[in-house]
Amino acid sequence: VKLARGGLVDSEFLAHYLQLREGIALHTGLEHALAALAEAGWRAPDHAAHHLMLTRVLIAARLFAPDGAVPPPVAQAALAQACGVADFSALMQAIATARRAIAAQWAATFGQTL
Repeated sequence: VKLARGGLVDSEFLAHYLQLREGIALHTGLEHALAALAEAGWRAPDHAAHHLMLTRVLIAARLFAPDGAVPPPVAQAALAQACGVADFSALMQAIATARRAIAAQWAATFGQTL
């Protein structure tokens, strides 16, 4: 979720690029910067929520799937719960949704498909 296309690195790059280009949303906390960029119309209103979902996955996966492999069922349930979704299937869907949304923001900003 960090390095994958539409992942956290792409999301953070978008935020910092727009902060510098527009000279706005110059907050030290990324969640505040994303909210300010959305308020100014430079990001989709749900961008921060997608970024937060991927951040939760990154942190929780370090505990429940440290090798990066699909965790066993008990760890899948714990990972899903830590990320605020009902089950592992819902988590996989939430990750895909977040990555698609961030990729769409990238395309809207740079005219490139990730």
